[in-house]
Amino acid sequence: MCVQAQVKKPAPKSTVAVTPKSKEKLVEIMTSMGTIVVKLYDSTPQHRDNFVRLVKEGFYDSLLFHRVIDGFMVQGGD
Repeated sequence: MCVQAQVKKPAPKSTVAVTPKSKEKLVEIMTSMGTIVVKLYDSTPQHRDNFVRLVKEGFYDSLLFHRVIDGFMVQGGD
């Protein structure tokens, strides 16, 4: 999930997708380093729904991850 400025291969144009037919809300984050599947829970419905809305609007497309700690976390944004 590491997409940093020094990566020469550009990320795919559409980098995030929601699986609408699933009982679970799953989001795929596609990067030049691989794909990550994120499960969204119902315990925070407003946060979940806002995130899904932003995904569908393309807000996260081509967003960079600028900090990665292997096996722990990634941090992105602008």
